[in-house]
Amino acid sequence: MGDVMIPVVGQRVTLKRDVERFPHFIARAGLTGTVSTSVAGEFLSVRMDAPLDGAEDWDNEVQWIDADMDWIGGDLEVTL
Repeated sequence: MGDVMIPVVGQRVTLKRDVERFPHFIARAGLTGTVSTSVAGEFLSVRMDAPLDGAEDWDNEVQWIDADMDWIGGDLEVTL
């Protein structure tokens, strides 16, 4: 993960690029959400503001686990 800062619960984020969770859904760049779970280096979950077709079983959340954590710096931007 290097020097990437992992967002904390409650922070607002914007997707910087499309995030694919094949075969379930693709969350498109520019979508916004709120960090709902954050375990440093292990797990991050963001509840998206807009409904994502196919993410119903995930409670409309995009999740990063283990190896996916290396991508967070390119996937997310913390917004105010």
